[in-house]
Amino acid sequence: MPRTLEEAFARVIHSRRVTELAAEIGLPLKALYRYATGPENASDEHRDPPAKIIAPLTLATGRLDVLEVLAGQVGCLVVRRPAPARTGPALLGQVAAVTREFADVQRCAAQMFADGRITAVEISAIDQELAELEREAETLRHALARAPAAERKPLARAGAR
Repeated sequence: MPRTLEEAFARVIHSRRVTELAAEIGLPLKALYRYATGPENASDEHRDPPAKIIAPLTLATGRLDVLEVLAGQVGCLVVRRPAPARTGPALLGQVAAVTREFADVQRCAAQMFADGRITAVEISAIDQELAELEREAETLRHALARAPAAERKPLARAGAR
């Protein structure tokens, strides 16, 4: 995941043909490049990307990079909502995704404690893995909440007959 807004813009604008992307969102090509290279290389007019271009840019590319960086700056998390009809095998797949992310967190933790010292790189790696786990878990929560009521079953209680 990109750490700066400039990195995020660079990833997003290079995920498609830049000329087509600029035309689709109605922004000059030079402005897109200025946002991707940072404020030190931009004129005052294009120092910070305006909020009004973030939604069109995200919708045009399908990339959440810019939103994730902005959310991270205020301690929030971006989660893509699943399609409404996610039940059965799709929900099982989402549970598997959460399990895989949890395994990645465990692997990172094991590596972090293996040599008896913790480095900044290791902290950053586990932080990124935890963010991915949180995203997958939140996606699963949304999918479960949107499952049709007919497919929900009450959980059997221990000792109940």
